Parts: sequence; C-alpha cells; structure tokens
Amino acid sequence: MRAKLAVPVAGASPGPPRLHPSRRRSLNLIARSLQDGGRGDDPRRRASWPAVSAALFGAGFFLGPLLDGIHSRVGLQLYGTGAVSVGPLNTNVLVPPLLGAFYLTVGLLHLFLDERIPPKSKATGSTENTVTSLIVLALFIELSAELYRAGVPSNVESYVLFAAAEFVWLFLDGSWLGFAVACLVGTACPLAEIPLIKLLGCWSYPNADVHLLGEGLVSWTATCYFVYTPFLANLARCLRSRLEDDEAAQY
Repeated sequence: MRAKLAVPVAGASPGPPRLHPSRRRSLNLIARSLQDGGRGDDPRRRASWPAVSAALFGAGFFLGPLLDGIHSRVGLQLYGTGAVSVGPLNTNVLVPPLLGAFYLTVGLLHLFLDERIPPKSKATGSTENTVTSLIVLALFIELSAELYRAGVPSNVESYVLFAAAEFVWLFLDGSWLGFAVACLVGTACPLAEIPLIKLLGCWSYPNADVHLLGEGLVSWTATCYFVYTPFLANLARCLRSRLEDDEAAQY
C-alpha cells in the first residue's frame, strides 16, 4: 500500500518555474498598466516627466539661442535692454530662459496630447527623425535669414516661407493634430513677443511689416515657429522614450 502511494507522488508534475526578480517586476508593471486601462498611468512614465521637463528646458536654454542667432546675425531683430554678445552671437539675457520655457511648453503639450489621442504623426521621436527635424529647422531659419538679408520684399518672403512650411509639415509630421498644434504655436508665439517688446524692451524689429498694439512684428516669423513644432514633438518623444527606458532598466 505504501508503494502504491509513492507512485503518484513520484509522477507529480513539477511546480511552475520561478521568475527572475527583475522579470517579475516588469510583469507587475505591465499588469498595473493594463489595469489602468492604458490611461498613461505607467509608473515609469510618471517618473520620467520631471526629467523630461528638465531636459526640454535645458535644450531650449542652450540650443535655442544658437538657432535664434541665425536671425540676429542678419539684423532681423535688434536687442535692447539686457543685450549681450558672446563671440559672433548677439542675444539678450532673457532669451535663453524664454526659449527654455518655449521648448518645455510645446514639448509637454505634445506629450499631454499623446496620452489622450493616439499620435498618427511621422514625428515618432526616433533619433533619426529628431536629428532630421533639427537639420530641417536650422536650414529653414537660414533660408529665411538669407532672404531677409538679400532684401526680398516681406510679402514675397512670406509667400515663399509659408509654402515651404507646409511642405516641412507634410514631410516631418503629416498629421492634422500636428498641423493644428503648429498653427497654434505659429500664431501664439509672435503675439507673446509683444509684451516682451512693449514692456521690457528686450528687442525690436527694425523692418516690421505688421503692427499690433503699437509694436512692430515680422509676419513671416510665424512660419519659423510653425516649423519649430515638429522638431519639438520629436525631441519631447525622444527624451521621454530614452528616460523611460532608463527607468525600466532600474526595475
């Protein structure tokens, strides 16, 4: 009788394999994400937001003035109170933090929308797309500066740059949501310059072709902000992806 009982015990199936602790934690994260219903409540994503914000602001603080210097080199804008020169770069002490805030605001806007509307944009945030959009942005700003320096009439330059901006959107983004955000940025940012010009005297446009609230603006600068938007979408998505991967490696 004792021998008969030993048979089923010996033939019992082994228990489930034990998972490595790191793999178990990863599975727990996936399970919690599914329980959240895909609402963007992934702990890694929440943890990455402060780091993404800091990286976006830092990129705008250091990279932004270099791109802005393309325009100041040809005298598009003249800096007033707080003007500084660093080698060939002419800028204003407020320009780096202002561009840092610009990168931060537009970048986080894209990430906020990504969590609520599935992105259908070509601006996926890959390294290749991010570098390509940066190069295109720099070339676009350089084109606008060269047209300005050549004395092309403002209305003609506006037509050329608005057409080129549409092509850039189609090439780098191609989504209607991306187009709407770019239009918002291209409209709001030039208007946001007015108090900086009027109240703080940070800079002025000597050849302004549009006057609002008593201050002069250059109409085609809206296209530069428009083309900035796909780059910032790529940059924000690239930074979030990299930082989330780093966060996942710690689990």
